[in-house]
Amino acid sequence: MRKVILSEWAIRTINTYSLRYREYFEELYSDTGIWAEDQIIDQYRKESLQRRQEIVFLIFDTLSLDTVLGRTSANTTVLSWRSKILLLSWQEIWDERIITDISIR
Repeated sequence: MRKVILSEWAIRTINTYSLRYREYFEELYSDTGIWAEDQIIDQYRKESLQRRQEIVFLIFDTLSLDTVLGRTSANTTVLSWRSKILLLSWQEIWDERIITDISIR
């Protein structure tokens, strides 16, 4: 098993995705006149946090294994997540994998 470390850049990318997801639905459902508007917005806030957590768990579960399926020689891999893909790049130092870049598409 390898130790997986998220770089500051990777954390920022994941947090930005979660924030943009939440903001999109807050804006969409704000001032609609729907009686359950606050409940709907609250659900999307919870969903944005859930998505963030899922991404982090997927990264840790996949990259903590000694063998990463789909790994290229440049220490990159593509992971499927929901209807999206995560493109990950990392550096290996001893038994650690430091996630240096992530793209959520």
